[in-house]
Amino acid sequence: SKGGLPVHPMFNRDIHVAKGPLIPNKGNLLLISADFGLTPAILLKQQDAYGRVLTLDEIVTFGMGIERAIETKLLPLIRQKYDGFECFVTGDPSGGSGSQANEVSCADIFRQYAKQGLGKVKLAWSNNPIHRQGATDKYLGMLVDRGMPAYVLDPGLTWLTQALGGKYQFKKFKDGRQSNEVDKNDWSHTGEACEYG
Repeated sequence: SKGGLPVHPMFNRDIHVAKGPLIPNKGNLLLISADFGLTPAILLKQQDAYGRVLTLDEIVTFGMGIERAIETKLLPLIRQKYDGFECFVTGDPSGGSGSQANEVSCADIFRQYAKQGLGKVKLAWSNNPIHRQGATDKYLGMLVDRGMPAYVLDPGLTWLTQALGGKYQFKKFKDGRQSNEVDKNDWSHTGEACEYG
């Protein structure tokens, strides 16, 4: 059983969290990676010339839909810090399904903001945990030029650092049953947004 264990045990704060703030590069694509629902989490990432995956910023919300998260959190961050960057949005493929109320999907909502700097939208091809978790673990376990880690977090990413540090974990049932499912807690949304990126 993986019950109670971190989803990404290879994460090491001393190795994967940068010693100082990461500087975004306007010449590189800015990936906006999202997990949806009424607790949307959004991460902003780039891949640098060394091939490292850099996670630059995080947006963690509770009790709001994706449209309000975009309007009140993401667009102000883009205007303040990433104005003029080429952006690309990805995330949970379930975000391509229309709501029962008005048939509008999360992907459709992101597309409405394309001209405000969010760019193209293409959701992940699979939400299978094996693919998501494996892709993240691949980079967590790699080194690139000069022995640098292939996966680096900005030191200001409190939620993601905690998620990867063990709060994004597998379920542990009180009655002793074993599980290989992820515990849907406050950190799982950030953890999954990370994996979709």
